[in-house]
Amino acid sequence: MEILRLFLAEEEKEGRTPCEKLMIDEGGVVGDKFHGKKPDRSILLTGTIAYEMAKEEGIDLEAGDLGENILVEFDTRALEPGDRLSCGDVLLEVSRLCPICNHLAIHDPRLPQLVKETRGVYLRVIRGGVLRTGERISPEDQKG
Repeated sequence: MEILRLFLAEEEKEGRTPCEKLMIDEGGVVGDKFHGKKPDRSILLTGTIAYEMAKEEGIDLEAGDLGENILVEFDTRALEPGDRLSCGDVLLEVSRLCPICNHLAIHDPRLPQLVKETRGVYLRVIRGGVLRTGERISPEDQKG
């Protein structure tokens, strides 16, 4: 799956700031306001399907509005806790499915329920490094 967009949640700013690259360490995204706070929820991976579902319901969103750090063209419902994803030196593990976030209702009151199964997954960092827009994230074969 290709990294389409990367985002940083900066202190004192609403929304997400688009970035060409993100530095990842054991605390998550370096410079992100959530860095080091909850290791099992340090990075949010969202697929375009959540945005497509919103658009089909007439809800116009910009990339980053769902709070993701990483946006990919992939249905994240195919991922389960324990799945590992690699990109260059970076190794990430799905820690949990993203729960309903009622804060998304600022965009539309229907949005939290609409994307409750497609918003994405939280990742924990196994090995840090740099992620760049356009790079590919691949599932790591854990058999063997």
